[in-house]
Amino acid sequence: MILIFFVYTVPDIAQNRLKSINIVSDDNYPPYIFRDDRGELQGIIVDEWRLWELKTGIRANITAMDWGKAYKYMLDRKADVLETIFYNEERAKIFEFTKAYAKIEVPVFFHKTLSGITDLKTLRGFTIGVKSGDLCIDILKKNGITTIKEYTNYESIINAAANGDVRVFCIDKPPAIYYLYKNNLENEFKYSFMLYSGEFHRAVKKGNTELQNIVENGFSKIPIEETDKIEKKWLGTTLSQPVYFRYAIYFILLVIIVVLFLLLFNLILRRKVKEKTKQLIEAKERAEKSDKLKSEFLAQISHEIRSPLNVILNFAGLVKTDLAGKLDADQQDYFKFIDSSGKRLMRTIDLVINASEMHLGTYEPSFTEFKLIEEIVEKIRDEYQMMAEEKGLEFRYETDNSEIIIMGDNYSIFQIFVNLMENAIKYTIKGYICLAIEGDSNRMKVSIEDTGIGISEEYLENLFEPFMQEERGYSRRYEGNGLGLSLVKKYCDLNGIEIKVESRKGTGTKFSLTFTCYKATS
Repeated sequence: MILIFFVYTVPDIAQNRLKSINIVSDDNYPPYIFRDDRGELQGIIVDEWRLWELKTGIRANITAMDWGKAYKYMLDRKADVLETIFYNEERAKIFEFTKAYAKIEVPVFFHKTLSGITDLKTLRGFTIGVKSGDLCIDILKKNGITTIKEYTNYESIINAAANGDVRVFCIDKPPAIYYLYKNNLENEFKYSFMLYSGEFHRAVKKGNTELQNIVENGFSKIPIEETDKIEKKWLGTTLSQPVYFRYAIYFILLVIIVVLFLLLFNLILRRKVKEKTKQLIEAKERAEKSDKLKSEFLAQISHEIRSPLNVILNFAGLVKTDLAGKLDADQQDYFKFIDSSGKRLMRTIDLVINASEMHLGTYEPSFTEFKLIEEIVEKIRDEYQMMAEEKGLEFRYETDNSEIIIMGDNYSIFQIFVNLMENAIKYTIKGYICLAIEGDSNRMKVSIEDTGIGISEEYLENLFEPFMQEERGYSRRYEGNGLGLSLVKKYCDLNGIEIKVESRKGTGTKFSLTFTCYKATS
């Protein structure tokens, strides 16, 4: 860690009388401050103080030396102001600190041949290279680690590591990365934990708040755009994206291509249907045939997309597993985005296939006797309760019925509940979702009620029409394609289920399904 010191040329520190500042600094902290091949000082600190000069009219004369000498210079009261200093309680007894302006991480680096270094306890027994006067020395000693070898600066520690004199060392992350890459050692050393992290401050000796204000006010006059420009100059910009980000980009591009492909063919088919209708307006049979062709085409294309999409989702899962433990929060969000987008596309494909089968009459139901509550209702409850609670909604399940046996098509009845439950959760921002069962052995009613955005009275008349969505309420600010409720109605008709809906705009919606029962079980 580096410190920069300022000596004022006049005793009176009032800004209108202050003419120049002498700055004493560690000269071995890249990219913040270090020497070029000619021995000239350069880096973020140098450039920022040049801006400070322009904003204050006070000249900043920068000199630099080894950290140990610079620190002693300050303790001998030959300097008045410190730059890039970490705060701790001991230093707070002798310094006044300005606001923090940068966060610095301090890892413990070790040679790639070593293993098992995971925390402070595992450092015991190793000789650890450190820079004289660094804060990490105090931390190591407080934790019972005394096998410490001190060096005058960071570059000498890296040289010692390159020569094999030390295998473990503690260096602030910015200069460590710089010198490791400069010496082609980036693949020879690694780190597994941060010893500590600190924030850079500017500080003056205790009680000198007037000087503290002059320093801090000068830097506050520098626009953020100018400091960002300096940081980009010395810290650079990433040239390539990490591999997980590329996977996310590839997947998104693939999804876009698939969607555009479907839209393009759909537009082409719509145009052809329109042209045929215009030319042969009386040919009702041909128009119906054209509509049937579109449904067959969509069903076939959806089947073709489903297989590669499954492969994409599976490989995305494998990549996430391979990178387990290496992903930060943002990276985990990328994979969640891939998973949720893929499942959404898969859900759309399933709806297109099911709607096409119902339209073409190719869906073949399998009517059997089964226990409605055990085989469908309770599965729906278990699957969607967690989804509702993750969204912050209360999930209610109300029933006092014994098990009921009905005759119906298990798959299509299950899809009825899936569509209604997903809509309830999707369009409810706060409140509750209620799944309730009531009735007797002759007739049983299952209802799904929410406290969501509700449906307008005008739109209720078109609720079960395919591809229909309400302009406001069930609108385009929510995902969906308008197929779900039309399929619900068709599946209800297929199974002889009576469906009713009650809704009020802004209050919520309740769907009721009435089943004809065969018998109750004990």
